Amino acid sequence: MEYDKLMHSRDHLNSKCQKIENEYRIALQQERDCHSEDVERLTKMNERVRQELESEREELIHRYNMERDDLIQNYEQDKQELAQEIMAIQRERDDSLLMAENDKQQCLNLLEQEKCVVNEKLLKVQYELQSVESELERLKKESYNRQEQDKQHIISLSNELKAFRSQFEEKW
Repeated sequence: MEYDKLMHSRDHLNSKCQKIENEYRIALQQERDCHSEDVERLTKMNERVRQELESEREELIHRYNMERDDLIQNYEQDKQELAQEIMAIQRERDDSLLMAENDKQQCLNLLEQEKCVVNEKLLKVQYELQSVESELERLKKESYNRQEQDKQHIISLSNELKAFRSQFEEKW
């Protein structure tokens, strides 16, 4: 009887163990199923997050490319505007240099004309001076000749006067 009891106890324990083992197997299977569901859910969630991040990344890349293209376009436009401004400034400088050169040439031409006029006046004055000097020389010679003639005439008149005086004195 004790043996039967023990056997019965053993069978009962075996059946309890098996029942517990089945419960554990079921619980384990449920845990595996839950774990699989969690892994699948997390994988889906991870994939969704990855797709959202990928989409966000694509959007950021697109926005970056748009901004870069805008910046490049603005840069090119600024570059063209600056090149045009530089060309305009160079044209202004060239025009100013040309005007200054023209003004300089006009001044040089006026100075040359004035120089020619002054030279002509100088030549005229020199010619007149030579004429006046020649006339003066002629007049000096004439004056000297006249003076000499006058001296001769005076001497001759003095001699005549002396002769008349002598005659007069002799007659009186």
